[in-house]
Amino acid sequence: MTKKTTDPVTTNPVENEPSEGASLSLSSLPPPSTASAAKTTRLNLDLSDVARARLDALRVFLTASSLTDVIRRALALLQAIAENEKAGGQTILRDKKGKETRVVIF
Repeated sequence: MTKKTTDPVTTNPVENEPSEGASLSLSSLPPPSTASAAKTTRLNLDLSDVARARLDALRVFLTASSLTDVIRRALALLQAIAENEKAGGQTILRDKKGKETRVVIF
């Protein structure tokens, strides 16, 4: 039985079980707010060269305006996955040939 819920990132209705043709792309995530009235906190991160290169590559791929935007999107995606898994859902990646791979994060 498929249970309908609301995606915490996009607020769109979603099903806990993947349906035929269902997909999630990074571009479907809402863009991070650039004019937020919320209080912000400055963080200093020590990253390896590999981690920094990954952030830079994602910034280019996502056409994000900054590394902060990449991190905000990554946090939103991780939160959606965590909440889905906490509710009993699964995270599944489907390649273009239809092969599905379950991703276990927690």
